[in-house]
Amino acid sequence: MPNSGILRTGVVLAVLLALGDLALLPAAGGGFPPIEVAVLAAVLAAVTLVAAVPAWRGGRVAAWTVAATRVLSALSAVPAFFVAGVPAAAMAAAAVVLSVSAACVALLLVGVARVRAT
Repeated sequence: MPNSGILRTGVVLAVLLALGDLALLPAAGGGFPPIEVAVLAAVLAAVTLVAAVPAWRGGRVAAWTVAATRVLSALSAVPAFFVAGVPAAAMAAAAVVLSVSAACVALLLVGVARVRAT
């Protein structure tokens, strides 16, 4: 199956986001993010990393899996804007993660559509 540069860009962003999620796990001991959020992010990151390889090769199901895990991971950052006591730096990081995740998912979905159309 032919691959799209757009799809590959989305996969690269997803892998970078997943690696960032894995970096949250050791930092969770300080209270931000809560350990539950860090563990969820790590699980979603692992699924992203496993699905990234077939997605890179143009696998549609894998690309949809990567997109879904990135959406769920981004949604786990939303409470940072509503919970009292979240440091400003954590809120800024959550905003960046949400923005990059939105771009990543858009690239993945457009890339899947292009691969599918060829």
